[in-house]
Amino acid sequence: MNMIKNSRGFNLVELLIGMSIGLFLLAGLLTFFGQNRQAYSYQQSQSGQQGSERLANIMFTNVLQQAGYSELTNQRILNRISLFPAAAPFADGQAVFGTEGNDTVNLIGGGTLVVPDDAIAVRFLDGIGIIDCIGNPVPVAAMSSVEFAVDGVNLNCTTDGGAARPLMGDDQGPIAQQIRFLGMAVAYGLDTNSDESIDSFRRAGSVTNWNQVRVAEIELVIQSGSRPPETLSFAVSLENMRGIS
Repeated sequence: MNMIKNSRGFNLVELLIGMSIGLFLLAGLLTFFGQNRQAYSYQQSQSGQQGSERLANIMFTNVLQQAGYSELTNQRILNRISLFPAAAPFADGQAVFGTEGNDTVNLIGGGTLVVPDDAIAVRFLDGIGIIDCIGNPVPVAAMSSVEFAVDGVNLNCTTDGGAARPLMGDDQGPIAQQIRFLGMAVAYGLDTNSDESIDSFRRAGSVTNWNQVRVAEIELVIQSGSRPPETLSFAVSLENMRGIS
């Protein structure tokens, strides 16, 4: 009868060493995947924020540059009061108005931040291609007013004194996909001596003659995902306000 050769298995020390090596490799693999996932989420939030910044820039520019517009160009200056009569918050002949403030808002992921809380409103008359902040054409022979403001989450627009409508912003989805418009500051470039050059920039509380406004400089405080808040800055030239004082 042949003797069966004894086969040697792993002893306890060898098993523990093997398990330790396996756990070490598994931990490295999990760390690698975790870092890749974090980088992907960061890139996604950055891409979403950049898209929102471009869209906000376009929306503000398209609307604000219409301030004071009228197809009646030969009457725009001489009969400005008849074209733009007083209607709150605008005075006679006024096509630009703003408010200035500050607010404390909640950040994505926790914490708070004190931010500027300004608003800007403009009004204009009918014309081919003239639209409001939600893309609706202004009716013929009608005046339209548009106001932009933020509420700590959304960028809102109000047309003709109606209810505020959110244009962009989200605080309901996963953190990585949230985009919040935390604050807005508006500085107005003024031509105080009618030489068609900007003499100073002031926020709304320091503007005494709104018909001297030639430029609106916008700063939006935006947070995307858990990334730190960033400020988007751009300026809009109000060409239809030239020659008005």
